Amino acid sequence: MKQTCGDAVEHPNRFRIEDCGRVYLAMPVRPVIKTIAPGGGFGGGLRAIHDFTPKARWNKEISGTAAVSTNRFLFLEGDILFERPAFACTGKSECPVKDNFQIELYTRRVELPGLAYYGHGNATTQQTHVQFGERWFEGGVKVLDPVLSWLDIGGEVGYVVPHIGPIPNSSIPSIESLFNDTQAPGLTEQPGFMHYKILALPHYPAILPFKLDYQIGYEYYQDLDVHRFSFHKFEADLINMRPLRWRRKAVPASPNAARDWFCTPQGAGKVCTLGYIAINGLLTLETAAQQQIPFYFQPTIGGADLADRDTLRGFLDLRFRAPDRMVLQGEYGHNIWGPLGILVFYETGRVGNRASDLGFSGLHHDVGVGVTLSVQNRILMRAYIGFGTGEGSRMNWKAGPLL
Repeated sequence: MKQTCGDAVEHPNRFRIEDCGRVYLAMPVRPVIKTIAPGGGFGGGLRAIHDFTPKARWNKEISGTAAVSTNRFLFLEGDILFERPAFACTGKSECPVKDNFQIELYTRRVELPGLAYYGHGNATTQQTHVQFGERWFEGGVKVLDPVLSWLDIGGEVGYVVPHIGPIPNSSIPSIESLFNDTQAPGLTEQPGFMHYKILALPHYPAILPFKLDYQIGYEYYQDLDVHRFSFHKFEADLINMRPLRWRRKAVPASPNAARDWFCTPQGAGKVCTLGYIAINGLLTLETAAQQQIPFYFQPTIGGADLADRDTLRGFLDLRFRAPDRMVLQGEYGHNIWGPLGILVFYETGRVGNRASDLGFSGLHHDVGVGVTLSVQNRILMRAYIGFGTGEGSRMNWKAGPLL
C-alpha cells in the first residue's frame, strides 16, 4: 500500500487519496471508521474479508466487522456472500446487466447504550428528552437478482431479537422516568420477530455513479412471543441526481486555479463539471391492524436515522418519531479538490400516526451547508451545520456508512 500511495505523488494528474483509497478498499484486513448509530460518537475497529474462489463462476466471500465507539456503542457483523454473473446474462456474449446475482447469509449484534427519545409525534419538545439503551441480535439471508440493466429485485428473511433497557447514572433522564408502555409501546416487552422483506432497486445508469437510485420495499415484522407487536412497513427511498456539465468551446491554454475550482475539468478538459443537483425523497408507512408498533421500530426524522440516512440535518438526531414519515431534500454539491466537496441543502418533512397526516401542514424545515470526503464514489466523511429549525443551529459530522 505504501508503494502504491507513494507512486501517486509522481503522477500530478491523479489525487493521492484516490490511489490510497483504491488500495485500502482491497486490503483483506483493514481498520474501519464507522458511525455506529446517532449519539454514539467516534467509532473504529477492524474489517476482515477473505475471497475463497475469485476465478470460479460462483464467487464466495466471508467477512467480519467489529467496531466500538467512544460512547461504548458496539457493532459486530459476520457475512458469507455468494455471487455470480446475473442469470439474465446467461448465454449472452455481451450483456447490459452489470450487477451480480447475490445470496448473503448474515448475523449481526449491536449494542446502543444511549439513544435519544423525545416522545411520540410531530410536536414533541426538547424538554422531554430522555435516553434508552437498545441492543439486538439478528440473522438471516438476503437474495438480490439483477433482472434488467436498470432494475434489481430482492428478498430477505431474518430473525430479530431486540432488547430495550434503562440508562442508569446519566445526566440525561432514563426513558422509564417520563414514559410508560402506553406512551412508548414495547418499552416493557420485546418479543422476537421474524422479518420478511421484498425489495425493488431501480437505478440509472447501469453502473456507479447512479443519477437515479431508488429503493422501494415492503416488510412484515411478525411477533413470535407476545403477539401484540406484528406490523407491516412500506418504504421508498428515492435519490435523483443531476450532474451539471459545461462544454467549453476550446480547451484552456493554461491551468487556472480559480476557474478550475468553479468548473472542474474532466477528461481532456473540454468538458468541465459545475457539480450536481439532487432532489431526494423518503417515505415510510407502518401499519398494524389491532396491534401496536414498537417505538424502537418507528422511523425518525432529525439528523440521521438508525440506518445512517440523513433526514433533517438541522435538528438533533432522532428528534421526531412516529409510525409514518415523509422527508423531501434539495441539495447542491460540488467537488472543489479531488475527494473534497462542499454542499448546501434545504430539507422539509414531518412524522405522523397515519398516512393521512403526511400533508403539507406541520412541516419542519432546515437549511445548511457542509463538506464531504469521498473516495471511489463512496462518501467516507460528511460534516454539516444546519439552521432555521427554531431550535438553534446544529453542527455534526458522521463517518461511513463504512470505511
